[in-house]
Amino acid sequence: MAKSGNWWLPDRQEKQFYGELSFNQSDGGTLILSDTLDKLYDFPTRNEDFIILGNFTEELKNDTKSFTKVAAVISLMTSQQEKIGQIENSVKIVLRLKYIFLGIHIEDKNIKFEKIAVSYSNLDHWISAIHDLDAERLQDRTTYNSPVIAVNDECIIQINSSPTFHREDSKTIREDNIQFAIESLGDKTFRNYLELEGKVRDFLNFAITKAIVIQSFEGFIGHGHASTPARILIHTYITEKMHKLEIKSRSLFLYSEVADRLEYYLNNWFRLYRENKVIMDLFFGVVYNTKSYLSNNFLMLFTAIEAYHQAFIDEHSERKKEKELFGDNVIKKIEEYGFSKEERERLKQLVNVFGKQLSSKERLEEIYDQYADILPSLSSKIGTKNNFIRRIVDIRNDLSHGNVHPDSLDKDNDLFWQFKNLQLILQLCILSRLGFDNEKIKQIYYLDKITNTRKSLS
Repeated sequence: MAKSGNWWLPDRQEKQFYGELSFNQSDGGTLILSDTLDKLYDFPTRNEDFIILGNFTEELKNDTKSFTKVAAVISLMTSQQEKIGQIENSVKIVLRLKYIFLGIHIEDKNIKFEKIAVSYSNLDHWISAIHDLDAERLQDRTTYNSPVIAVNDECIIQINSSPTFHREDSKTIREDNIQFAIESLGDKTFRNYLELEGKVRDFLNFAITKAIVIQSFEGFIGHGHASTPARILIHTYITEKMHKLEIKSRSLFLYSEVADRLEYYLNNWFRLYRENKVIMDLFFGVVYNTKSYLSNNFLMLFTAIEAYHQAFIDEHSERKKEKELFGDNVIKKIEEYGFSKEERERLKQLVNVFGKQLSSKERLEEIYDQYADILPSLSSKIGTKNNFIRRIVDIRNDLSHGNVHPDSLDKDNDLFWQFKNLQLILQLCILSRLGFDNEKIKQIYYLDKITNTRKSLS
């Protein structure tokens, strides 16, 4: 997108200057202001976000002009403005834009929206408007909607569709135009809506094998017919290149397969971010960042699995209780023995830190045991439990302590496959937190059918 028009600061509308705005997903938004020195000499240099307003001007076929309102949030923290030219009486200033709002003028960077509507790529296989959603016949068209989904006390979500049709090679092609409408139940700031949208997109990227990225983003100010829509352009570094598991070719589950329990699953999904956001950040930090080193991806997932155990398994671990009991008995004997006060304190600290806590190996073993009848069937690279866990822990120790160069660990792509095995384990862990038991997980990966086939053949 490239547009030109007049721009001004909210408190200086009388002083307008010419500017050209461009936006694409690879480079983001750029605004080049170009005008006389007397208009731009005092342009602010602030070390914080600020807003600039403008009107796009377009020539129409009937020799009339069309104006489109636009507002942009500039962040000097990410890319400072620079005066790149001063020829005679002209100045150019380049601004890197954080967000662009088309169709409205806003003067408060803490703008609030009543709701947002977001469309995503690669949803065609996952959901069908006509087959999966409820039809609502309007005077001029038919729309399709899901039931309203209440997510804890954070937001309500509804999936909407207004299909369009076009001819292509004598065939009628239907475009479902699926949108996720999200309405915050509390904080309606744009920042909060970005967080809510991110959780929805993460859910879709977890469920669907193809990459899910934003195609359009709209924000609505006000209610009902008085609502003012704004098209929002956001530069994101998340592209369609992702580190995803491809055990299933299309998705872990279709919308139709979870529709009757989608509210339950989404509530559990959002709860995961509240209970232990670091697990989700580490998991999706690997999914979305394809430029990271393989060794870094491995360590991130290993850390996420340890965090998962500490958050959700530690408290109920019998092995942990045994170690704590043993450690308490050792501390009692330390108190009874004739150590000096300093020696006693140091020994007790060692017991508390190392003797009463589970090791990484023990945590991994306990998580493996939860999926012992699933993992070997999903990955031919896992092998036996003991060999797998020993290999994972050895790689982690070597990478963490710098005992070996990462390249030497990747003989026969071993580091890559062990990284994928960790990604698989964490995927199973997240499925469990969503509310899928092991039998349901087997159904997701068709393991129940494979088992039944083997039984019938034998």
